[in-house]
Amino acid sequence: SLNELAKKAKEMNNSLSIDIPVSSQEFDI
Repeated sequence: SLNELAKKAKEMNNSLSIDIPVSSQEFDI
């Protein structure tokens, strides 16, 4: 359903927003 797709997209965005700062911290070190 559309709700399921929206939920998956939101979860992907959440995981991306978490992964990006972690990877940027690794580069800073």
